[in-house]
Amino acid sequence: MSVRFDFAGALQLAADLTAIADEVEAAAAHRAKLRDTALDRTSFQGPYGVRHREFADTEDAELPKAQACADAAQDWAHAWTSAVDEHNSLVEDEARERMRQFNDARYHRWRILWINDPLGYHPQPRSGRVYPPANAATPAAPAFDGGTAFARYDFGPHDLDVQPTYHSQP
Repeated sequence: MSVRFDFAGALQLAADLTAIADEVEAAAAHRAKLRDTALDRTSFQGPYGVRHREFADTEDAELPKAQACADAAQDWAHAWTSAVDEHNSLVEDEARERMRQFNDARYHRWRILWINDPLGYHPQPRSGRVYPPANAATPAAPAFDGGTAFARYDFGPHDLDVQPTYHSQP
């Protein structure tokens, strides 16, 4: 059973998580400035002042969760990279199998020529190669653009050496 990876969804989620973390940190910085100004005044005393200071301490303690959100975005970007590399590896395996079949057919035709005309000059055919794809780069915040990371192998009728081409979608 294979599991399909949502490539576009993973990058969108990473961008959304980064946007949320940035928004929370910006709002917290703005609130902290206003809050600290209010708490510095000597007139903000009594039970409301104490309660306000407790809220401020709680906000300060919870703020690292925004960084955890940004870290989760990076984790999604790394998961995307791993999934793209695995996808490219499967595409490469399919291309290698296709090249193996192509090489076998060429060798078989050569053997038939050699058997039918043993004194003729029939050089053994060279085997074709499939070049491996490059590793995908991890998309960076805040846009998390995957670029052209998905490998494809396009075979022509006489291709012996096949290089991957890169595209933005699998």
